[in-house]
Amino acid sequence: MSEFQITRVINEHPIVISKLKLKGHIDTILFAKHDSKDVCIIIDFKSIGSYPYKKKFGRKKDPTPSYHQEMQLAIYAVAVEHDFNISDSQMFLVYYNKDTSMFKTIEVDRKYMNEAVEYWIKVNKACKEGLPKLLFGYSPKQKWECGYCSFADKCKQDHIKEWEREIYE
Repeated sequence: MSEFQITRVINEHPIVISKLKLKGHIDTILFAKHDSKDVCIIIDFKSIGSYPYKKKFGRKKDPTPSYHQEMQLAIYAVAVEHDFNISDSQMFLVYYNKDTSMFKTIEVDRKYMNEAVEYWIKVNKACKEGLPKLLFGYSPKQKWECGYCSFADKCKQDHIKEWEREIYE
């Protein structure tokens, strides 16, 4: 029988990747021993309502799921592995249905770590030329992100000006 022992728990660990101009906080990092092997488990908790929970886990799952949560966790894992000098962490998204108190866990593939780094390199390159153009799927990756952006008003104004130029020129 295998043995699993948690040796250290870190909550709300600050994430900083200066070269990519990123800051954040990872919810939980578990350090453990599994059959005398060191293990690092990185966890991000997501609270969602019944409708998105059903879309993600129900019988009629969304055939085109969004990967922004996997990408967020992956870029955090890049920082955690750097901060703690490890190279084989496991990543998990834990979804909490706030209407029913149900939990579901998804393991996130390590391939997202490379994808996330490549994405942020592209975003930083575009930002060197000023505020990137509004281009859904790239900047921002998802339309809902505009609600959290400090530049949403300026971006909207610039986009409207560009749209007016296209119409009147």
